[in-house]
Amino acid sequence: MLSTSSISDTACDSYTWSQSNRTYTSSGTYIDTTTNTAGCDSIVTLNLIIKSSSNSSSNDTVCDSYTWAQNNVTYTSSGAYIDTVTNAAGCDSIITLNLDCE
Repeated sequence: MLSTSSISDTACDSYTWSQSNRTYTSSGTYIDTTTNTAGCDSIVTLNLIIKSSSNSSSNDTVCDSYTWAQNNVTYTSSGAYIDTVTNAAGCDSIITLNLDCE
């Protein structure tokens, strides 16, 4: 006897479906057919939503020290500083400050 089932899931950027061991990077409906315990087809449907992470950066040149409004931390030396927050899609938003202290 044919069996069917479906699952719905949401992921950020990519999703590896353990049913088929495939990785998906876009939203969609995916189907995998296997054999059930009775020796008949088992059709599993994945309804997948992929949301996107985001990245942004800013470059600043300052004297002595710089307090980054993003995380309220004061920096006194040049460097690349990273802060990670959650974006509107519920995924990581990586923000980079490239700071040049003169």
